[in-house]
Amino acid sequence: MRFLKTETPELVPRNPKPPLDVLSVPVITRLSRSLAAIFLSKTKEQLSMRNIVAATALLCVCVSTSAEARTHHHHYRHHSHAAHGGRPYAWCGWYMRSQVGGDPGPSFNLARSWAHYGVSAGGPHVGAIVVWPHHVGKIVGHENGQWIVQSGNDGHAIRTRPRSLAGAIAFRSAYASAAF
Repeated sequence: MRFLKTETPELVPRNPKPPLDVLSVPVITRLSRSLAAIFLSKTKEQLSMRNIVAATALLCVCVSTSAEARTHHHHYRHHSHAAHGGRPYAWCGWYMRSQVGGDPGPSFNLARSWAHYGVSAGGPHVGAIVVWPHHVGKIVGHENGQWIVQSGNDGHAIRTRPRSLAGAIAFRSAYASAAF
């Protein structure tokens, strides 16, 4: 820390700074913007290496602090982006491809595509593929008036459980040569 000489024998700090924990994120952000404006207004000859290093360090602190302060994260889930070994993020259709006799191809990773697979089942029955706008599964049973559906990406897992068929857009049966 540099000191200014004064008329009195005591030394006065040139730039007294509060401890870092006293500074809040908005104060640091305002300081970094002010420093950036000052530094951009000066010519290269007027800037010393110390000032450049100090400004860079302060900006790095501000950037890392604001990145750590984020509590909301965006999760983008697209059918075409692979997550694990070719499996898309929305993977119910991808899982269903492994449950039919022949793999119909990657276009069936999209749940809605299953509405055109095979032939119409004429309604729900055990063995039928049930298609919702954003999910697909296979009906594997009927108990106590409820349809039991097996599907992938049901709570991020392969699950077999009673499901309502409300909102289903299609019931499909595999081609005659394919079996479940």
